[in-house]
Amino acid sequence: MVHLPKQVSLHLSAKINKKFVFEGLEHLGELLGASYDDGLVVTTKTGAVAHCRGLPVEGRWPCQQVAEPLPTPLRAGCAAMLPGGTLRAAVSLEEDDGVLLLHAGLDGKWTPVGEVSLPHHSHHRFSFERRGAELYISSPHGALKWHIGTLQ
Repeated sequence: MVHLPKQVSLHLSAKINKKFVFEGLEHLGELLGASYDDGLVVTTKTGAVAHCRGLPVEGRWPCQQVAEPLPTPLRAGCAAMLPGGTLRAAVSLEEDDGVLLLHAGLDGKWTPVGEVSLPHHSHHRFSFERRGAELYISSPHGALKWHIGTLQ
């Protein structure tokens, strides 16, 4: 199941009123996170990042991998498409208590651009706001918002 911020869920539910399947994600692993802008950007447990353009048509939503795999093993992850087609991702690795922020240019190669430690070692979920300028981090202990801005 993909969890999206409430405003995105309401926006999409008004446009998507029936069941659909993702195409092109079958062998990329379990979904970890998603963000929505001009389509859905999904992140998987294997580190794959794929873009599902537009909205589903006739019950199908085609997706295509858009970058090199993220570092693994992932505990949590989410990516967002930035204006101009570059990507931003936030990941939490299995052996680390922090959040690593990465940027990928049009070549799809990831570069670390920031890191922050999290107060509790637990299961976190990530979500970017629509343009990737803010990262929302939630856990059983609470939630926080990291204003990233144009960090690249």
